[in-house]
Amino acid sequence: MLSEIKARYETQCAKCGRNIREGWTVYFEPEGKKIYCKPCGQPMWVKEQDAANKGNPPESKPSAAMKLLEDILAQCLLLCDIMPKIEERLRDLETDVSRLDSFLRDTKRSSKKTG
Repeated sequence: MLSEIKARYETQCAKCGRNIREGWTVYFEPEGKKIYCKPCGQPMWVKEQDAANKGNPPESKPSAAMKLLEDILAQCLLLCDIMPKIEERLRDLETDVSRLDSFLRDTKRSSKKTG
């Protein structure tokens, strides 16, 4: 049965070969001593957890699918928090590009006059 753990060292996913860094959430299969990255391991872990919880009333233990939804919600909320900062930075970059474009045009004009 898979366990959700934090990677203690760099390794590779047993399924897709993706590099896994220390501290990442991974899924460990003790029988085969395999490590899976989150995209590969989480669906297998959810199936195992849901199978293990069959027959239990929903209020006794949240399902793995619910945990997955909570993780997705947390990531969405994080994106909502940083989105205004990203938009502000994009506006700053657009201004910088516009200034650089004007500078290059002015430089080109002045070089034509002197050349």
